[in-house]
Amino acid sequence: MGNIADLQAHAVELAATTFHVSPSQTLSNGMVKQSEQTTFTLTELLARPNTSIPQLVDGLLPAQGLAMLGGPSDSGKSSILRQLALAVVLKDASFLGFPINATHHRAICVSTEDGDGAVAPLLKKQLDGRTVLPDMGDGLRFVFDSENLVGRLDQMLAAQPADLVVVDAFGDLYEGNLNASNEVRGFLSKYQGIAVRHNCLVLFMHHTGKRTEEREPSKHNMLGSQGLEAKMRVVFELRPDPVDQSIRHLCVLKGNYLPAEAKGQSYALAFDNNLLFHNTGMRSSFGDLIKGPPESADEREMWEQALAMHRAGDSLSRIHTQLSPVAQDAGMKPPSRSTVDRRIKAMLKVVSPSHNIGVETVKRETDEPRAAA
Repeated sequence: MGNIADLQAHAVELAATTFHVSPSQTLSNGMVKQSEQTTFTLTELLARPNTSIPQLVDGLLPAQGLAMLGGPSDSGKSSILRQLALAVVLKDASFLGFPINATHHRAICVSTEDGDGAVAPLLKKQLDGRTVLPDMGDGLRFVFDSENLVGRLDQMLAAQPADLVVVDAFGDLYEGNLNASNEVRGFLSKYQGIAVRHNCLVLFMHHTGKRTEEREPSKHNMLGSQGLEAKMRVVFELRPDPVDQSIRHLCVLKGNYLPAEAKGQSYALAFDNNLLFHNTGMRSSFGDLIKGPPESADEREMWEQALAMHRAGDSLSRIHTQLSPVAQDAGMKPPSRSTVDRRIKAMLKVVSPSHNIGVETVKRETDEPRAAA
């Protein structure tokens, strides 16, 4: 066996011999269909054609395993997860500007917080202006009853494989002690089994603790024990911008297989009136996302001065330098350069909704007030 082709042929032969599978049960890449085999030899693993870990969304989400999105109430967590599922089934090229690598272009959304009567109009709002062909529409299935959920998902995925399973929300399904690490990991192991058996991503929506917006984004902000985030391959936090309420920040808190540049800074997303998120292209340090106390009269006057300087043509560097002593004289912490930049843009920005769910469109006007979100 001197090359990969020989290894692949040997792997198929070994799998058929050991597990008594027919040629129709093997895939084109030399592997056995999902759920047929869970133990592999070195020869079989080396025979696989992929040289990198498969990604459902490049730079954000793996193709297989468990992931979690957390955040405070009213941050848009359910909306962004529906948007992701729609982007997968509607065969969008990207999600928030990140390439999608779907295999089946199908998804399942488990909704425990919103029933079918609430989800239907929300979907219409997110799909406004788009044509959904029947075969694409049938690719997204919604489950509103969580009884025997693991068994039902197994059956649904065996009958019709999917790339993504969204579970909204984790707290409604888990009935044990959130702070008991062993219990949490045992519960999640059932869903890990689903991900492995059906080669898909199971993405949970969860909530962050009270007053966590007054701290930096962190995986420790999630309700529950360390066992919860430890089981996840990727953990995100979605939180409102402390200055501009039409902006949300998607923060990668943990990403076992993500590049270092994906972490430490948020992806600033515009949240439009159609409940769609759009990547603005801006990023912010986690330290700039801490929600401070209510704005004082001195602080409002400082920002009005910043806006006046911007409109007079002063550079961002000059505005930042001029604001530092103003803030200190008022007994405030001087704002960072990125905070000054975001605050000025928040006072000037107009977000233009896009009808492409997976691709962002953000329009900025320099001398007009921001349209209401």
